[in-house]
Parts: sequence; C-alpha cells; structure tokens
Amino acid sequence: MPKTPKDMPLTAKRERFIAEYLIDYNATRAALRAGYSAQTASSIASKYLAQPETLARVRELQAEQLKRLSFNADWVVLQLQECVAKSMQHTPVIAYNTETREYEPTGEYQYDSRGVTKRWLLHRADEHECQRCGEATFDSQYE
Repeated sequence: MPKTPKDMPLTAKRERFIAEYLIDYNATRAALRAGYSAQTASSIASKYLAQPETLARVRELQAEQLKRLSFNADWVVLQLQECVAKSMQHTPVIAYNTETREYEPTGEYQYDSRGVTKRWLLHRADEHECQRCGEATFDSQYE
C-alpha cells in the first residue's frame, strides 16, 4: 500500500520552517529564515500553513512548548513564599565609624520588603495574629 502524504515524515526544510514559524508566527519571515528565496517565501509559507501535516506539527510543538514553559498555582505560591523568606532575612546595618575609620555593625537589623506585598510579608490571610509582631490583623485592612 503506497504511503499517503500525511504518513510521510516532513522534510528537513519544512521542519526548519515550522521551527522558525514558532519564533514569531510570521510565516513569510519563517520561510525566509528557513532558506526559501524572497520571491517564493510568501507562497511557500501560505502553502505550508494550509497543509494539515504542517499544522499538526505546529500544534504538537506548541503543546511541548506549553508543557515546558507553563507553571501552575503551586509554583506561584512557592515563589511567593521564597520571596517572603528572602525579604525577611535580617541584614545587619553597617555604619562608618569616624573614630576607628572602619565600617562596623550598629546592632540594628533591616530587611527589604520591596519584592513582597504587605499582606504576604507581615500578615498571613488565614491567621488573625501577625507572625512577626503579634498584632491582631484584619484582612480588609490590607486589601
């Protein structure tokens, strides 16, 4: 039984076109980058994108890319927690002592909370008392 076009593997040049197409979704530029001439790039691109085999391969590669690059709610929460933990790390305040002409710790500590929302940094939404300072919290206060 002879092979039909959809059973045959895509040519290397068409695979290259598809890879280039996935960069910016501009078919004519993809054809040019894949090695087609400026005179034929537009018609080749149009022809390829009309073929089901090409579209199936584009969708297959898009699905692989989505799986590789996607993230979920768990990832977001873990990143927030990591950001909170990093911003809560106390850093000693260092000041220049004019008498000893050296930088020395002042005994004070600071932390940088610019990367975290106040609600996450100081008050957890599911608790009624601040983990850091012990103050009572009201969720509406930080919304």
